[in-house]
Amino acid sequence: MSAQEALKYTYQPRDVMVPFHNRKERWAVIIAHRRLGKSTALLNELIIRALHPRPDGLRQQFAIMCPFQVQARSVLWQMAKDYTNFLSKCPGYKISEQNLTVTLPDPKNVNRTGSTIMLLGAENAEKLRGLFLDGVVLDEFQDIAPYVWDAIIRPALADRQGFAVFSGTVKSFDNPLWELHQKASVPGSGWFSELLPVDKTGILPPEELEDLKRGMTEEAYAAEFLCDPNATVTGRILLPYLVQKQITKVPWQPDGGPVITAWDLGMSDTTSIWTAQTVGKEVHLLDAYEESGQPLSHFVDWLRKLDYAKYFGPHLMPHDTNVRELGTGVSRLQTLRSLGMRNIKIVPKLAKSDQIDAARMLLARCWFDNEKCAEGLRALRGYQFVYDKKRQCFSLTPLHDKNCLVAGTMVKLTHATVPIEQVREGDWVVTPAGRALVSFAGPVKRATELITVTLGDGRTLTGTPEHKVFTLDGLIELHSLKIGDTILEGKSPIWRLFRNGAKQIFLRLHALAAGR
Repeated sequence: MSAQEALKYTYQPRDVMVPFHNRKERWAVIIAHRRLGKSTALLNELIIRALHPRPDGLRQQFAIMCPFQVQARSVLWQMAKDYTNFLSKCPGYKISEQNLTVTLPDPKNVNRTGSTIMLLGAENAEKLRGLFLDGVVLDEFQDIAPYVWDAIIRPALADRQGFAVFSGTVKSFDNPLWELHQKASVPGSGWFSELLPVDKTGILPPEELEDLKRGMTEEAYAAEFLCDPNATVTGRILLPYLVQKQITKVPWQPDGGPVITAWDLGMSDTTSIWTAQTVGKEVHLLDAYEESGQPLSHFVDWLRKLDYAKYFGPHLMPHDTNVRELGTGVSRLQTLRSLGMRNIKIVPKLAKSDQIDAARMLLARCWFDNEKCAEGLRALRGYQFVYDKKRQCFSLTPLHDKNCLVAGTMVKLTHATVPIEQVREGDWVVTPAGRALVSFAGPVKRATELITVTLGDGRTLTGTPEHKVFTLDGLIELHSLKIGDTILEGKSPIWRLFRNGAKQIFLRLHALAAGR
């Protein structure tokens, strides 16, 4: 074999990847659109590095990791053999089909083996403990569990001071790849970072892009080809309803309304809390907190340390708060009251679809503190439906994972009650016929007479004589009520009957009560 034959290396980098190959930084992040040729560039980056020996002469070892080894085999293995085939006649060149490794000849003596390139899958990451690496590429890093890097790959680079490249396609804000890109984009970070949407690279012809747009949803095209983290991910329940410009610095306002807290207890013993303040038509989310393995006193203490601790309104609790625990015989409601919590309201249990609808409607008015609610926002964005593999579509059942608890807690804020003078146009209110949008809010006349009705539980209801309330006999004006009449509200089974689909019956009762 002549030297000329040994130098027939066929890789030609695309212009957009040349800065990546010429970088000097140890750490790099590449977010690229589909069909850019990213995997080709990453593999050849390792081949080029492997053909440059270390100054100390130590044998080098490199790896490219995909989420699954079968993915590495199908995408990269043949490519790895093709691009290194020009060295196949060298005695030091070895390949292993079983282990998916290519060993290149020593550049100083092609009769000896040199650096090795391994194709790995993250699903078998635990087997890689003890491995040393001079460099690694983590491809489709957004689909690799973060612990694989933290606990296994990063330590493997330590003694060799090896490099790492993280690459993939963006999947919203809340994944490790995008977080690394943001970290790397900070001036002086010491990272190389490149964001390569299709309108920047010019790789695909315009007519192909137009055809892609016609054949894909707008959200899928934005995510896969424009690298847009704002693009909706299919199956996400609340992500499309979050307003990005309403995620900013949101301070507590002393002249605003009382601060409402919404609690939930979910998987194992995890507890989550949102705090919110109503300011005009807006709902300001001030803090979000979640922790596991802690008693209720821990969360009460957390609330008491907040700047607005003296201005709490109702504390909204899940429907099962009053259930006694088998071990102690004491309910969580009793425990909270013993810790000094007052104004506790237990929200009714709603169908999951109703909870989701309520949260979606609420989000349009929500402003989130971008720092104090960061973990809560991560959960809201990640809350998604279960994917039905048999039917190949998303079901209407939310996935029960780490995101479901905080997202579920958010729903409880829709149960907060406010004085009628605080109801605004555009608010949603609960009526016997279901949720309804307020189209007008304000005084219509000055009342000359008011009637106060005292209920059996001691509560009072004050209104004008002609104000109608929902009773077992339909809508009755306040001045026509008699002792012994029953006023229905959200907790009654008949109320639920009407709001769950008997709207026409309700309307007929309304007509009868109005004398029409």
